[in-house]
Amino acid sequence: MRGEGFYRGIFRYLSIYSGEIEFWAVVEGKRKSLTRFANNGIHQNMMTERAGLAILGLKSNRVAMVKTDRLDEEGIRASFDVLREVLEVSRALEYEFRFPSPQVVPSYSAYDLETAEFSPIQRAEAVKTMVGKALERSMKAFGHLSTGEIEWAIMSSNGHFLYFQESTASMNLVVEKEGNSGYVSWSGMKIKDCDFEKLADRAIETVLKSSAPVEVPPGRYTVILSPEAVADMMVLFAWVACNGKSFEEKRSPAVKYLGQKIGIDSLNIMDDPSCDQTIPVPFDLFGFPREPFSIVENGVFKQVTYSYPAAIKFGKQPTGHTFNMETLEDSFPVNLVVFAGDTTLEDMIKDTDRGVYISRFHYTNIVNPMELVITGMTRDGTFLIENGEITRSIKNMRFNFNFFEMMKNVDMISGEREAIACEHLDNLPVVAPYMRIHEFPFISASDH
Repeated sequence: MRGEGFYRGIFRYLSIYSGEIEFWAVVEGKRKSLTRFANNGIHQNMMTERAGLAILGLKSNRVAMVKTDRLDEEGIRASFDVLREVLEVSRALEYEFRFPSPQVVPSYSAYDLETAEFSPIQRAEAVKTMVGKALERSMKAFGHLSTGEIEWAIMSSNGHFLYFQESTASMNLVVEKEGNSGYVSWSGMKIKDCDFEKLADRAIETVLKSSAPVEVPPGRYTVILSPEAVADMMVLFAWVACNGKSFEEKRSPAVKYLGQKIGIDSLNIMDDPSCDQTIPVPFDLFGFPREPFSIVENGVFKQVTYSYPAAIKFGKQPTGHTFNMETLEDSFPVNLVVFAGDTTLEDMIKDTDRGVYISRFHYTNIVNPMELVITGMTRDGTFLIENGEITRSIKNMRFNFNFFEMMKNVDMISGEREAIACEHLDNLPVVAPYMRIHEFPFISASDH
């Protein structure tokens, strides 16, 4: 990667050619190496490296942005020429906008050299481990393994300069035999934290238990959700309900549920860059420090996130959640962590007389944003629980549920947690436990 010195050189060009324009510039450099495999064989090995510069210009309370992948002197000069033209025809904001003063940000360790430099041969060996496990059971393995590094630099006309570098790794694996499948995923900053054998064994075990699925009637069941399913549900909650802009504009379920008790005392959800299972993001795109931020505390929906522009517009404090230069007023928690409970998956199952174990949600969508009604299907392993044991595989089912109603029906949260690779967050991990939920509504069978 280019390193901090390179971006200090960019800062000099920005300062020279900005002229009368106040600027806020964000550079993201990314190097990603990817190995994809299917039908027990690697079919793609690739590496991409790119860097992009976004410059936000401010003049006479008018704001405009330009983007470029040219990081040389001429590219930056040309970007400011375009920015001047756009600012001339831009409409002034209805509220007074200013760039923030430099901030002191926390220091999080987020870089692992072994992960950043993990070679194609090493990725192939990891794939070989997972494929070998599948072949032992005459199964087929599909998935990907990705490693790389990202660097961020923030620079402004009022003296801001921040630089951060992180390593990333993520994987997913689908194992299949005779129409039955198992799925696992993982994400983190250290590749050595990924236990490929253990993950492959879990996916294979799901397939082995999935033979001859039976159909059960729709209705309300006690369910045990895997961390994969919990993570899926929590990301939708964070996306729809935690955006301060949507709350202020009365377009969010937080209008009804913020400040309310939505779950048991042991339900705690945070945006927590200090969690050792996540990939910490120490500051947002306006340089605000990111400390642990409580979203749900002891079952109470405590607070929503505010980007810096939304905070100015609505008279709030920014919370360190500006992560999109194109939709500056929107915000989202990127280090999403659900706290562990005090039970185990094994005890959850033993304590369930009749219920359903769900390995994974599939094709989840929002039906009613204001009530956060979620629809979707089960996939990659759904099982009947009878008399405290998983007894039979069942056919996939479609569900419709109100998130807040379901949180009130949670009665057990596991101490075990996993770092789930979240596609909505560019495979950043969501740290999630198992959950047991009563009265979970299945509305029909599913052919998928």
